[in-house]
Amino acid sequence: AMGLVGVAGHVCLDLIPQLGSIPSLSAGSLARIGPMRIQPGGCVSNTGATLAGLGTPVRAFATVGDDLTAAILRGQLDHLGLDTGGFQIASSATSYSIVVEAAGHDRTFWHHVGANAEFSGAGVDLAGLDLLHLGYPSLLPATLLDDGEPLHRLFRRARAGNVTTSLDLAVVSDPTPATCRWWSSLLAGLLPLVDVVTPSRDDLESATGRAIGSGPEALCDAAGHLVELGAAVALVSDGANGMGLVTGTAERFAAGGIVLSRLGSAWFEQRSWTPAKRIDGAVSATGAGDAATAGFLHALAAGFGPLAAMELATETAARRVARRERQGLSGSAGGPWP
Repeated sequence: AMGLVGVAGHVCLDLIPQLGSIPSLSAGSLARIGPMRIQPGGCVSNTGATLAGLGTPVRAFATVGDDLTAAILRGQLDHLGLDTGGFQIASSATSYSIVVEAAGHDRTFWHHVGANAEFSGAGVDLAGLDLLHLGYPSLLPATLLDDGEPLHRLFRRARAGNVTTSLDLAVVSDPTPATCRWWSSLLAGLLPLVDVVTPSRDDLESATGRAIGSGPEALCDAAGHLVELGAAVALVSDGANGMGLVTGTAERFAAGGIVLSRLGSAWFEQRSWTPAKRIDGAVSATGAGDAATAGFLHALAAGFGPLAAMELATETAARRVARRERQGLSGSAGGPWP
């Protein structure tokens, strides 16, 4: 039977009114607008729902408020097959975004960070988990205090409990040379505790300040650098340019928790690139990175080989891009908030 996967980190509720044009904000005016879509967003929703849709048992860990927004969010996640028993209640309001998407205009977001600011990882119960995936530490400020000590603590707990660890990044907004030095240092210290890391090229460039090319060799080199820093498996994606996979040694897999230690030698010391799927009628690339990560993690937990795992990752990403429903708009295509 497929083991339980924990998905932790950033969650929000997306409110998406249908707009023909941008409504006036002048006093006393009334603008007629279309119906509103209300859907879960953020990594916990996007990665978690895709994993659950593939048949993986998922427990969600996030921090929400004691409010109606949380009740709607939990109801939707329960409906998508996620166990929200790992949610903690904070004193602040649940995070949400109002997505302003008018014809002929780029999307803009009004985002309330809310209870995500209080998620530290301390309340994540690792009992019974085979794998723990944490998404978007750059949007979880409490995990980054004391040079990321809460993040280190969560991953050390997982390592001690033989739980395979997985990390996905989000774009670091407004990176400066100082923040790039800080993130580079954090990753160098954390990656020995991270078994699987699945960032996008944009995520890595914004965190480290180092330019990465978009060709197969460049994506594999970027993944290889993450493995040199200590990760067992690194998958670096770049949208339509495909994804590069590099993996570590047999010894590193043996130390990689219950999921990686079960995998065979086909996984050891691999370097390969796979193209993105061609998509007719692409709707939106948002959340595609989260979907790719979910496909890849499902494949690892199910014991697939590396080529089949990359194939499933590109397939789940493509399905996400081509399909509009179930789509949280705060995916790793770059949230607009710090």
